[in-house]
Amino acid sequence: MVFDIIPSHSLWFVRPLVSGMFNFVATHYKNDLVAPFELMEAALSDQGPWFAGQKLGLTDFCMSWPMDLASQRGYFDEK
Repeated sequence: MVFDIIPSHSLWFVRPLVSGMFNFVATHYKNDLVAPFELMEAALSDQGPWFAGQKLGLTDFCMSWPMDLASQRGYFDEK
């Protein structure tokens, strides 16, 4: 997320250079997010409707912020 945000907040005259460097790094890290998202999807479908199993637990609340952020930033397909 940091590598996505920094180029838009940099000074206008260095923004093209910063964007080129940071977008390359951000793309590399976004590709590494596929496996964790697949693991979370498998845990939700195998164990039940929640990360902790059949009951809503602390894990579900802890995962709400990163999943919301990933959804808003377009890091995964919600379908």
